[in-house]
Amino acid sequence: MPGDVNFGLNFGFPPKTAYACMAETMILALEGRYENFTLGRDLTVKQVEIIEQLARKHGFKLAGFRSFERALTPEEIAAIKANATAKQRGEGEKEFENIDKVLETTYN
Repeated sequence: MPGDVNFGLNFGFPPKTAYACMAETMILALEGRYENFTLGRDLTVKQVEIIEQLARKHGFKLAGFRSFERALTPEEIAAIKANATAKQRGEGEKEFENIDKVLETTYN
């Protein structure tokens, strides 16, 4: 989040970090666009490009991937990508075991 932001709530994130849906709402308000820009899973590449351009304009940056209120490590992201690729190939079970091992060591 740009500027000196204090939401007055603890989302479990580092300072100046918000949920993407909240950031999108703030960005659209800064632009005077009071609309349902993205809703649910029906996103287009064009919508993503537009919101990314507006985010840069207003000083917003991506904070990285999070799950259960903590940052994901590069190893976890790699395991998730491998799992998705394996599932697309019909090899999901083998790769799914690998992600369980990565997450188990991280959460325990």
